[in-house]
Amino acid sequence: MIRQDESYTKNKFKGLTSEGKEIIFPSGGSNSSAPVVIKAKIFGREVNQVHMDSESLCEVIYEHCFMKLKPSIRASKVDSKVPLIRFSGEKSWSTRKIPLEITIGDAPLTRKETLNFVIIKFDSPYNMLLGRTTMQKMVIVVSTIHGAIKFHTTEGIGTAFSTYESDKVKEGMTKVIETPPTSEKGVYNCTTAEEKVVINNKYLKQTVTIAKKLPEHFKGRLRDLLSANADVFAWTHADMTGIPRTITVKGKPFNTKHKLNEYSHVKPIK
Repeated sequence: MIRQDESYTKNKFKGLTSEGKEIIFPSGGSNSSAPVVIKAKIFGREVNQVHMDSESLCEVIYEHCFMKLKPSIRASKVDSKVPLIRFSGEKSWSTRKIPLEITIGDAPLTRKETLNFVIIKFDSPYNMLLGRTTMQKMVIVVSTIHGAIKFHTTEGIGTAFSTYESDKVKEGMTKVIETPPTSEKGVYNCTTAEEKVVINNKYLKQTVTIAKKLPEHFKGRLRDLLSANADVFAWTHADMTGIPRTITVKGKPFNTKHKLNEYSHVKPIK
């Protein structure tokens, strides 16, 4: 749960029929407890891995996604002095905040709003997080049972299904990031252009990154080559043989240590 450390007022519930048509989910559904992760657009640019989090009171864009936006969009960020409160009560500070135009759904059933996002530097599997402010402003109802969201549009009730998928195992290779749709040339987006695979089953968290746009037959040969030569990688500190501090060049010792030639009167600045 993420919330901003500032006072807020509770809005009176107005029901789900305020825009003329009631939002209804079909009976049944699954027993899945998987998060609802959808696709959205920032100023028309597609972004995947958007987490719908009803426990959060603010909208978040993670820095790794923010840095992939157009420079003209990034330039509109401003300083943020409001801390964020985690579930444990621990406070952390966002780096910046920025207004972004968000669109959900597919034409003609789309909903567009400009929302204020906080920019957070954190290693998250998601690109963005949409909280209760988004759900209220865009009239979104989230159902984890159905793995979908529904929302009001001028053309009727729109639906967006969750794109969340668990890790898959294929031919002994663990694929930990699913392939997103290919993006248009020259378009800035937050979709992943890389694929991470496990080549050593003893070290599942240590993956090798390959490009998604490689032909499938080439990627298959590359995976086989990496798996067959997994022993050349240093999987633990014990596999690192060390770097000699001196080597012999033309019969003379050469110091391999790295040194910065800096002025003595200049102090280092971090």
